[in-house]
Amino acid sequence: MGNRSLIEALTAVLRQAGWQALVIVRDVEDWGAKSFSPQELMAQSELAIRKSQAVFVEASQKGVGVGIEAGMAHALGIPVVVLAKTGTKVSPGLLGIAQEVLYYSQVSDLLPGILNL
Repeated sequence: MGNRSLIEALTAVLRQAGWQALVIVRDVEDWGAKSFSPQELMAQSELAIRKSQAVFVEASQKGVGVGIEAGMAHALGIPVVVLAKTGTKVSPGLLGIAQEVLYYSQVSDLLPGILNL
């Protein structure tokens, strides 16, 4: 997992701010040790989103799955918070549904913004 360290750093900051984070690749797929059909994976994602108070998406790298999950959360009335490295051009679609967009140079930079949500 090329972004495992980023995921772990982001979830550590979320925990520090009082959020409990569920990450599909970590908590459902066990970092790739378990595999699911695309339909099963989307069903798992939808179930997790429906149980969420907010959905945080890291948008520094383009990803169709991130957009689908963010759109699903928005359609369900669940706030979407976009996280992106400073200088990233976030897609207009994500910007249009985001309750908040937080930019960071270092992951720890996100803590004040997350605490203010």
